Amino acid sequence: MKIQPSMKRYVAVLWTLSFVCATASASNPKLEEVFQSVQSSMGESVDPTRLFALVLAIIAVVTALIAVRRFSSQERSPSPLHSSKKLLNEVAKKTRVPKKSLRNLASLTEAQGFSSPLVVMLCPSVLTSLAKNAQTKAQQQAILEVATEIESQADR
Repeated sequence: MKIQPSMKRYVAVLWTLSFVCATASASNPKLEEVFQSVQSSMGESVDPTRLFALVLAIIAVVTALIAVRRFSSQERSPSPLHSSKKLLNEVAKKTRVPKKSLRNLASLTEAQGFSSPLVVMLCPSVLTSLAKNAQTKAQQQAILEVATEIESQADR
């Protein structure tokens, strides 16, 4: 069973509270000691550096909580592909084009003067012109497989 982050926070807070309560109840101060402590602290002046440090600590904790919440709520986007071969393989996986057809298509696009098989896969007019200029049966078969896979992906 996977524990959600919000549940982890609740467990941490409960554990901290139980620890504080256990340490506070273990000391059992007497009433006279409490009054003496209060009376001695009432006569002292407030140290502004401690107050300033406390305010800064609270601001730091609030800022950290806000940053963590914003970071956890952001959607993670996939990393960009800077290689044309990696991009071609990713598109081929998503469209389920066979590797053999992709290789035939790559050689055919190079022979026809196109920059990449991606151009053929993304642009229907280029695909039709490539199909018209196909010379062998294997080239025609590769173009047909690519076209049918792209069409089946468009229907979904």
